[in-house]
Amino acid sequence: MSPRFLFCLGVLIAGAIAAPASSPQQQQPLSAAARRGELFGGAATWGDDATWLAVTDRVRGGASTAALDTHAAAHAGAAVFAGVLDTAALGGAGFASVRAELSAARRDLAAFAGIAVAADCADGRTYALNLHNSLGARRPDGRRESAVEFKFSFETTPGAAAVFYAPFSAFVPYYRGRPVTDGSATLDPSNIVSMSIMIQSYFDKQKGPYELVLHSISAY
Repeated sequence: MSPRFLFCLGVLIAGAIAAPASSPQQQQPLSAAARRGELFGGAATWGDDATWLAVTDRVRGGASTAALDTHAAAHAGAAVFAGVLDTAALGGAGFASVRAELSAARRDLAAFAGIAVAADCADGRTYALNLHNSLGARRPDGRRESAVEFKFSFETTPGAAAVFYAPFSAFVPYYRGRPVTDGSATLDPSNIVSMSIMIQSYFDKQKGPYELVLHSISAY
């Protein structure tokens, strides 16, 4: 076993015995409602690696990479979001994400209050969960045109396990990386067509290799 795996396993066991104090974003354990509303992981499948499409700053000439490994041998049942956040190509800017479309049966989440992300073995970086009410039209190269996305950011603690609760009311609308402030965009929980996990540079404040182990993404 790798030293990182043993360290993460130790943190996870310790967290199960004595969970750290909760903050508004970081709470343990996963609520019963979130277990019932599992979308990915837990009792639900992550799909395969092809389910999660990498969307990175390469669309703008950047060099960042992203992937979601749904068969990580060291983390049975979990998925690992990892890659390299490059800021050199775009002068300090950069982002990397993976996106999955939700099946028609799982798009209506109006009966829930928000989304819970259960993670561990984090690297101390800030990540974001993005929700989408619509998908941009397909371009000839297979990529989609930009559409409004709703973002909830969460800050991880190195090596720690946590459940991040993201109320639907806390998601902020963005279009092409800029906040939508004119009131024209409001998240509709009854029609969540896709979601993504993202990391961004915040203008060179974050860069280099990153890794986040995801146990589940659930509606709660």
